[in-house]
Order: sequence, then C-alpha cells, then structure tokens
Amino acid sequence: MNLVVKKLAAKSIAKTGQWIEKRNTDGSGERWIRKVYQTLGDYARSGIKLESCRNIKLAQRKYQCFTYASKWVVAYRMDGDEFIICRFIWGAKLI
Repeated sequence: MNLVVKKLAAKSIAKTGQWIEKRNTDGSGERWIRKVYQTLGDYARSGIKLESCRNIKLAQRKYQCFTYASKWVVAYRMDGDEFIICRFIWGAKLI
C-alpha cells in the first residue's frame, strides 16, 4: 500500500518539527519528523482499516483515525492501493 500525505497534514507535521527543533537540541525536529513518517509508513504497509473517527466533523468526512504518541490524531482514508493521510491534528484541538 502506498503512503500519500496530503498538503495540510504535511504542513502540520513540518510545523511541529520546527517547534520541537526550537525547544530541544539541534536535529531533534528532523528526527521527530522522520519518526512520524516511519510510523505512518508502517500503518500504510499493514493496510489496517481502523474504526471511524470519534470526532463528528472527521467522521462526517468518512475518515478513519488513530493516535500518534498519544497526543496526535491522524485522520486518514484508504482509496484502492493508497493510504492517504488527510489530517495530523494536536488532540487537544479536537475538544
């Protein structure tokens, strides 16, 4: 299964990496981003289809969700052979 990361999700991941870089040691943001993409790739290769998102707005868009590092919500959909990451959201913003 191919991993596709939409522009909005990629931008959110990059901004978070920049924030981490500012607050930690050199290279920490880049390592964090690499780890996020590795995890997303692992999910894509597994082809697991999880339950619909609990958030009403995300569920209405027919996204499935999982959490990353217990703080981030990853909203995705599967289309044929593509695992499409649509949103990467700080969990606290969903409440």
